[in-house]
Amino acid sequence: MRWRTVGRVAATVFVGLVVAVAVAAVGIAGATGEVSTARGGGAPPALVDTAGVAVHDPGRPTAVIVLAPEGANAADVLAPYEVLASTGAFNLYTVAAARRPVPLTGNLDLVPDLSFGQLADRLAVPDVIVVPQLHHAGRPGADSIIGWLGGQRAQGDPLLLSVCVGAGVLA
Repeated sequence: MRWRTVGRVAATVFVGLVVAVAVAAVGIAGATGEVSTARGGGAPPALVDTAGVAVHDPGRPTAVIVLAPEGANAADVLAPYEVLASTGAFNLYTVAAARRPVPLTGNLDLVPDLSFGQLADRLAVPDVIVVPQLHHAGRPGADSIIGWLGGQRAQGDPLLLSVCVGAGVLA
């Protein structure tokens, strides 16, 4: 009787593992295809300038995601970037006071597409400004961001969005 119980438990565990592995394999195969979806044959290639930044299309609204020199939360930066990029409706840039690597959580460094000055060379005021959680937002290092946001607001009427405690910067 004891071996019978052990056999049933082993069979149950085996079946449970086989089902879990099968489901995981199907899920991973589907997710892998979504990670780096190839462009269709009829889709135009993304146009970039000599600095590797997408060419600005004046016929589309512009959205920017602000980065602080001291860093930002990766999820708060990348999630809105992916959502806006997936629409294909925006000129989309990451911007910061300077175009140098910005640390994100998870040990990921991101080089902003444009500095505030380079963005100003492209257009007066973006249509949408996204402010993620920025490290040290209440400290002097954030003065350039707060000053830039105030200048954008004074020059136009951009839609200001915050993610998480990015609302503190907007406040």
